[in-house]
Amino acid sequence: MLLLIIVVVFTADIETVYVLCGVVLIYNLFIVRPPIRKYKKELTAMELMYGAAGDIADCEYQEKDGLAKDSLEQDKLLPPGEWPDGAICRHSVKGRYINASIKMCECSFVVRYGSRRSEAVFLSGTYVQADMADQTGLSISCISRGIPHISESMPDLTQYGLQPVQPGGEKARNIFWAFSERAELPEWLEKQLIKLSASGSKILMSLNGHRVSIFLVSRFYTAKHHLSYPLSRDSLSWNRLPEKQAIFDTLRIIQRNAVLEKRKEK
Repeated sequence: MLLLIIVVVFTADIETVYVLCGVVLIYNLFIVRPPIRKYKKELTAMELMYGAAGDIADCEYQEKDGLAKDSLEQDKLLPPGEWPDGAICRHSVKGRYINASIKMCECSFVVRYGSRRSEAVFLSGTYVQADMADQTGLSISCISRGIPHISESMPDLTQYGLQPVQPGGEKARNIFWAFSERAELPEWLEKQLIKLSASGSKILMSLNGHRVSIFLVSRFYTAKHHLSYPLSRDSLSWNRLPEKQAIFDTLRIIQRNAVLEKRKEK
């Protein structure tokens, strides 16, 4: 860059300037940037696995991933027909938490709405899917109130066999809509949903048999890195997802209650 400035100042040879500009551009694209991109990618993976995904065992990181339409529809987070063909995922991690296989990613997708599904809204946030070792015997979906074009009024999930349920507490009724196959919402789950929403986040959550799915609207656990920022043990293990503890507590409590219900049946 200094050489380019000297040439511009002391010569009027514009062709030489163009050549030097091309050389500098090629040097940056193919020599300077690749190792920087690799370093930032590895740094993001390390921060994620020691921070937001620190409780996940056998953790595997994937920079780009996806969620298929079938998988999204099985989660019953949105009314039928509103899901897109699939979702784009970045910074995906897979592993195990207690006895559950879990996947967590930053996810983006388009949701169709309106009488003819002709309108669309773009949703991004953190998506968590966990497949429990034990069946819960429950089919429940909960959606935060006030998500634009999604839950400004009560969504219709009757095609999934889910009926609207009135949460027991007034606080819960003001926070989210609830739907259940059994027309009831367990008190322990209601408490956990309140904790998940405590930081002001909007959530879509479903418990369907052995699968738990949670989507946090506009919540992310990675950040852009600057080479000038110093690294430390604290910075590498810094959790950028305020709801992390509530998410893993919810998975643990669901699994515990599934085991208790199984014992009662015996």
